[in-house]
Amino acid sequence: MVQIQCVANDKCTQCPWSKNFTVPPELTDKPVIEMVEDFPQTRGSRLVIIKWKFAASELAEGYSVTVGKASGEDPIEAFNTSRTLLRLALSHSAYHLTITALNKAGTSPAAQRTIPPLDDKDLYGKLNVTFNGNMSFTVSWVDDLITTYSCFSVEWWTRGEKAAHKSFYEDENNYEVIHLEEPLELYKKYTFTLHTRPHKEPCNLKFINNSENTYGSIQAFFTEGSPISAPGNISSSNVSQSSMVLEWTAVPEEDNRGFLLGYFLHYTDRLQDWTDTEPNITVDAGSTSYELVDLQSNTMYRVQLSAFTGAGMGVRSSAAYFETKPEGLLVDQSPASLMVSGVIAGTIVGVTLLLLVVHLSSQLLKRAKKRLWPNIPNPGNSNAIQKIVGVCDLELLELINRQMLKEEQGDSNSLHIVDGREEMSLVGNLHRNADSCLHLNTDHEESQGPSLSTIATDRAQDPTSDTITSIPTDMRQTDPVLISTVAHQCHPLAFLSDYTTMELFQQAMPQCVPTNTSSSSLSSFESQDQSSQISQARSVKPDQS
Repeated sequence: MVQIQCVANDKCTQCPWSKNFTVPPELTDKPVIEMVEDFPQTRGSRLVIIKWKFAASELAEGYSVTVGKASGEDPIEAFNTSRTLLRLALSHSAYHLTITALNKAGTSPAAQRTIPPLDDKDLYGKLNVTFNGNMSFTVSWVDDLITTYSCFSVEWWTRGEKAAHKSFYEDENNYEVIHLEEPLELYKKYTFTLHTRPHKEPCNLKFINNSENTYGSIQAFFTEGSPISAPGNISSSNVSQSSMVLEWTAVPEEDNRGFLLGYFLHYTDRLQDWTDTEPNITVDAGSTSYELVDLQSNTMYRVQLSAFTGAGMGVRSSAAYFETKPEGLLVDQSPASLMVSGVIAGTIVGVTLLLLVVHLSSQLLKRAKKRLWPNIPNPGNSNAIQKIVGVCDLELLELINRQMLKEEQGDSNSLHIVDGREEMSLVGNLHRNADSCLHLNTDHEESQGPSLSTIATDRAQDPTSDTITSIPTDMRQTDPVLISTVAHQCHPLAFLSDYTTMELFQQAMPQCVPTNTSSSSLSSFESQDQSSQISQARSVKPDQS
């Protein structure tokens, strides 16, 4: 902020301060050029779009863009804009571009860019150049341009150097002789470009934007020479019994010293004696490989390469040695053979992978089965039924053992009939265990009347009776009441299965009676069981026995 005040004196005793003046800060950053794109147009012109950005854009009041020809020909035109985008219609020449930001305090540092010359393949005219010595040349054109244009400009340059220019007026001939201030250099490639300008004399460039078009361009050597270096990195590939493919890198352009016309390929199987009469092959300039054929098998060949221009052949490369394959190592590299080999190799790899997967899968399945579905143990091998701890009273066990002993030592005249169906049932298999089912309901027996066991017992108590009272048929059959009574009195037997350890336990262990069962009830049950067996034995007919 700036204020101004006068100096007080006798004539002006009051000096107030002026209003504030704002001085913007200095612009220290460069604009950044983001894009420079070319869009070729018709008749040797192009549209160039330039885009940039500025970090302190809020401080900038505008931008200044200057464009001039790289040859240095005047003018250098400046374009002031507040935008960060600029479009220009230019010829195919090279241009220098400069962009700065502006405000009241000054200008920012400049951002610079060179717009390269456009490729001249799309130019509509054909240009010719003839050298009249090293101080002049003649440029000519085919089309009748003088009917449309009378002002022309020619530019010429070598690689890496600043372009020179010459503008002229011509309205009679289709050529112009250009005199030089400096001599042309030997073995240097020059580029010549002719521009047309829609102006009258003087033919100097009036402005940059949309001021000229490029007619044509040509490259020429004032004097050509032979290449001063040789192709490098010679190598071979696809070597067979009678052929090989040679590859190399091109000679650098600055070492050609003329227009490259091609390569000479020298090869021989005489490794010691080398003469210039050896056969050589000419290879096009645009190629960097060649296939040698009709070679001898199992033979070492010496190979050299050299480039040549219109002035002659250049230096040869260092010798490289390559050997063909012997007869026994012939390899069929035809597409069909390679395909068959690939199929065979793929099949072998596929089968190997399949076997590996099957092997690994079987191992994984075994581990999964062992972990998820372990083997079920055989109950017959279990020691659970061998460790039976008796829970019955000793007195009850002695009575059961006494009953079993009486059955074994019973009367020889008695005949024990065992129903065949009993053997097939669980009760037959567990006969001894069924006899030990002792907890009977006495009140229930009395209410149902005399049972089969009671009748047999009464007959056994009268040994003097000679008459054997036959047991009614319905009494010999299984009485539903008796079955329900037995089912009510005895513990139910589980159905036999293959792997139930508890069933084996029930078969092996006698059913225990409650400890509060009286000894008189047990003796009555024992007596009834014996009488029942005797009655059944006496009732059997002789033919059945």
